[in-house]
Amino acid sequence: MFSRLFGKKKEAIEDVSALKAAALDAAIEAARATNPVVHLKVGAEELVDRLLAAMKTKRGVHAESILGALGSLAGFCCVDSALKQAAALNRSGRECGIVVAETSNGNRYYFGDPINYFLAESKLSLWALVGGVINDLGSQDYPNFAEIAGHVAGTIGEPEFGYPRVPEQHKPGDLPINYVREIWPPILPLVEHRAPVLQERITLFGFAVQNVILMGKDVIPAAIAGKLVMECAVPMAKLDPAKLWA
Repeated sequence: MFSRLFGKKKEAIEDVSALKAAALDAAIEAARATNPVVHLKVGAEELVDRLLAAMKTKRGVHAESILGALGSLAGFCCVDSALKQAAALNRSGRECGIVVAETSNGNRYYFGDPINYFLAESKLSLWALVGGVINDLGSQDYPNFAEIAGHVAGTIGEPEFGYPRVPEQHKPGDLPINYVREIWPPILPLVEHRAPVLQERITLFGFAVQNVILMGKDVIPAAIAGKLVMECAVPMAKLDPAKLWA
């Protein structure tokens, strides 16, 4: 479904004149002089628009599903960016502080500071941006990153790995790993275009999450929305990209 719909969107974008596309890029570049993250906010809006179009049904868009999808993609972005950073430096993941855990069935999972930096440790990390919008909506019930990370580490290789722990009525329509497998390939060109710098990509996803939490604030409380996002993001930040589409 996502590949088909994103494909249509891609064809529509390609039909727009190169002049208009260049003018938009030029306007964004000019605006960066006063707003250094404007390109990421534009990319976030474009990403949300595509997901809304892809996930819309006769009943509308299921808020929990789009939040689950964005959280899953954001988490995977962390490990993908960390590994690509290491490769760009001609260094192994281990040399950059990425630790690999291998289970008895041969699956590999990634841990370490470079991944956690994107997830929760930088000023524009996913957790920081999720916490920021929760605070803006009048709550201080932020997702407990340490607790979620501990749960994820303890379920590596177990059946419950990657299942978001949220109330039943707020569960997304699919599993995080399925969102990553289906949506990541068609949205990657957009992410690469709007955020060519690896360190900025998680911020683009964080802005997209903020947009959707604000849009759905009357449907799902901000605190639960934030927990759902992080419950999906943290396990997906452990995945081995080489195994997902093998």
